[in-house]
Amino acid sequence: MNNAHHNSNVPVGLDYLQAIEASQISCCVQFEQMAATTEAVKVPKILDNLGVAFAYLSMLATGFLPCMGGDEKKKNIIARAISNAQAALCLLKIGFYDEGYSLIRQVGEAANLVALFCLKPGVSNDTLKPSCVRKMLDGIVENKIVIPMNTQEYNRLSGLF
Repeated sequence: MNNAHHNSNVPVGLDYLQAIEASQISCCVQFEQMAATTEAVKVPKILDNLGVAFAYLSMLATGFLPCMGGDEKKKNIIARAISNAQAALCLLKIGFYDEGYSLIRQVGEAANLVALFCLKPGVSNDTLKPSCVRKMLDGIVENKIVIPMNTQEYNRLSGLF
């Protein structure tokens, strides 16, 4: 790489990547410290609940919990959702809020798909857009269940970035 126009005060190459990683680690440490303070009483409980949810969803996706039988379609969607949720948490911890919220929206879309497949087993997800899934759920649920991610929540997350 030609560094003729390079300012020696600005890291490049591996030095740049190491500086970014150090910054991300610092953000994560600050998040963990904030979460442990008495001023943030709800954060440890929320993180604990997320850990419980992540663990059970991972067990569902991998078949460790046999309650879904051999429904690979639902397992794959749940596996994708749990990966996105865990990645979103990591991104939020290191300050990548827009990217984290984008993944959270995808988790909601996956939750809507699973809800639709449970309520209407014959539906295929090959061509369903998130808006179509929400409309189908609106037509099915008739106040019997809460839609995992309704249009209002979807739009709110979309407006954050």
